[in-house]
Amino acid sequence: VAPSSHPVTLSSISRYSMVGEGRCLDTNRQAFDNIGRFGLWNVNDSLSVKKNACEEFCRKVQSQPGHVGLAVNIVSERCACLFQDGMLPPRNFLNSILGADRYKYVQDNIGQGKVSFAYGFEVFCYAFVETNL
Repeated sequence: VAPSSHPVTLSSISRYSMVGEGRCLDTNRQAFDNIGRFGLWNVNDSLSVKKNACEEFCRKVQSQPGHVGLAVNIVSERCACLFQDGMLPPRNFLNSILGADRYKYVQDNIGQGKVSFAYGFEVFCYAFVETNL
């Protein structure tokens, strides 16, 4: 097979796979720390548009240690980039790439390891897919 003259860039491939409807939880059914953002999409947008907008936001932090997934809340219209407990990137780093006061910092959850379950409704949970490229 001849190499493609149009290579697929990593950023064009989704790095998040659907776990299900509900909050993302770890194996102990604990929620994750997260960086949240409102206003990334229009209320009437489809779930796929909302997920893509959330993924674009989380792509800015997906290379940071402890990143495990994202969640799209279709009621509060909130995107959340999920991190293992205690592994949220420092605020000064986030301010530099996201803008000061342009996100919400939620660090009172104790989720560890990978996303294992989605529980509940009105939120859609996606696990971050590690690649070895």
